Amino acid sequence: MRDIAEVWEAAGRDVLVRLANEDPGKLAQIAYGLIPCELAVSVEQRIPGSLSPEQWQTLRGVLDAVEAAGASGVSPETVSEWIVEDLRARMAKPVEVLPCPIALPSEDTLSANPAYRRAMQPSANKCSAEKA
Repeated sequence: MRDIAEVWEAAGRDVLVRLANEDPGKLAQIAYGLIPCELAVSVEQRIPGSLSPEQWQTLRGVLDAVEAAGASGVSPETVSEWIVEDLRARMAKPVEVLPCPIALPSEDTLSANPAYRRAMQPSANKCSAEKA
């Protein structure tokens, strides 16, 4: 072991530089062999939040749309509220308009009624009378 240590002290760096140029794969193999097993790291690609790839793709699309719309400076809470409001409006079910069960009087019929005419006069308006 002492001999190896002496050679390493004398020429170790030069050997590593030559090996890096001539056989970088071998240098990587040596370096890997020097790493203790406890420190070896497994590299995995994980999507944040444990999302599925489809969910991550959808989220990226939403983030890209927010940026493209120019809302990148708006708080995330506000953007989320806008998205929720828009989705609710888009997903709302139309309300069925039913015909009125009774016939409403026409404007001519109403204007012929003296009580209607009095109610529509400005002096009949309580707020207008108080100001006068």
